[in-house]
Amino acid sequence: MGFSRKPPSFYFQEDRYPDQIGRKTVHSYLYATGSNAVRFFINIASVFILARLLMPEDFGYVAMAAAFVSTPKMVTGQALSMGIIQSPEINPDQLNGFFWVCLGLTAAITGLSVACSPLVAWFFNEPKLTDMVRMMSLMILFTGVCAIHYALLNRTMQFGVISGIDLISGILSKGVAVVLAVLGFGYWALVMLPVSHEGIRAVLLWAACSFTPKFRQMNFQGKSLLKLGSTLSVAGIITSFANEMDRILIGKFLTPQMLGIYSRSSALGEMPGKFIAWPLGRIAVSALSRLQQDPKEFQRFFLLLTQAYFLLIIPVFVWAFVSGDAIVLLILGDNWQAAIPVFKILVFYFLFKNLARPFEWLLTATYASGTTARQIYVWTFSRNICFVAGVAAGLPRGGTGVAIAVAAAFLLFLLGSIYFFSSASFYDRPAFARLLLKIGVPGLISLCAALLIIKQTALIHAFSHLTASCICFALVQGVFFLSFLCIPGSRDTLKNMIRTLKTTLTQRK
Repeated sequence: MGFSRKPPSFYFQEDRYPDQIGRKTVHSYLYATGSNAVRFFINIASVFILARLLMPEDFGYVAMAAAFVSTPKMVTGQALSMGIIQSPEINPDQLNGFFWVCLGLTAAITGLSVACSPLVAWFFNEPKLTDMVRMMSLMILFTGVCAIHYALLNRTMQFGVISGIDLISGILSKGVAVVLAVLGFGYWALVMLPVSHEGIRAVLLWAACSFTPKFRQMNFQGKSLLKLGSTLSVAGIITSFANEMDRILIGKFLTPQMLGIYSRSSALGEMPGKFIAWPLGRIAVSALSRLQQDPKEFQRFFLLLTQAYFLLIIPVFVWAFVSGDAIVLLILGDNWQAAIPVFKILVFYFLFKNLARPFEWLLTATYASGTTARQIYVWTFSRNICFVAGVAAGLPRGGTGVAIAVAAAFLLFLLGSIYFFSSASFYDRPAFARLLLKIGVPGLISLCAALLIIKQTALIHAFSHLTASCICFALVQGVFFLSFLCIPGSRDTLKNMIRTLKTTLTQRK
């Protein structure tokens, strides 16, 4: 199907598809999955090349700079505009006023980040960070000017368009980085990768979304949109800053080389969540927000999405752990041996973190129907306290110690989240716990079986890194789904998912 740019009036029509949420959600995720599969291999290819052209400390310097840019970038991006996605209805005057408020905030934060760049260099005692932070501050500006356009495409579930934009900007920006690395620009290749990505993405989002702000309409009528956005922005500031504490503290108290090893290990461990959880989360919030007036249907659809998500994500993380040696050496190269233990431990951290993501969907999607700012803040603070405490506890033992501590902390956070939502009207705690147990047990069985087979056959060392990774993937997936089918009720679960999938795909458009 070709791309068709929607007229401005399209974005203000309500109840266009109340009976088609399921079909649109499935179609959207299929679009996103196809796009992300391509993006995944492009990302792997770029890491494969850049890790061999650049030094670990180059990645460390960029991680230091990114740690101080990511928080303001998140504020001016999707967090502040989330009210547009979640709000039951919007009008042009709301959006127009909201745009100018966002633009003013974006300009102020960008200027502040540029002004503070010498402080970042002073903090890490690395003078080169001044110019790096100044350049990377452009990401804040690029993200802010297209935030509303991105939110409107999400609200109207045009995820095929979004996936195409992300794919094109990803390909072009990685091409820029590789060319700069080949030409000998060193760490500047890594600096320009995210900067060029956000710049290209901003241009494409404006081209795809027909909403155009009017300067003459300056009376702000977007308070209702700003309410959720400001709540998520405050929570996002706390979360983003806390999420960077590992990089900040490792960069401050250890070495750029250690930070480079840790940041690359973290980037690899984050990939399953980035290419599976993030797209589904974006789609889930948009779809569930349309169902918040029907708690029973909301709960059914929430459990269905969570079940499908767990079936996708758990075996991938199991595979990442059991074939961690081959994955690191294949993608990063033989000079990155020190990253293997850090990566394998961080896999558990990212597993527990991604298993808790459905609670974030629930909180965001139900803000207009019962979820309070207090609940969002409590959940966010709890998550961040666990992470920061883990980083602080593990820092004396280096990057590996940090990985162990944050993995343990997020296991506790996941268990606490299951209990925390016990009184939520849209959440059935026993059903969620049963679902997690039903899919978690096969994951544990496949982990033990794969480790035993690898130990007995020396699989990782008997083949090339690529072959060993592929064999491990097939082994884990096979054992996982065979184990899942042996659990009572699992076949009915799969039949129900397939039946629902067929129903949603065949709904009338």
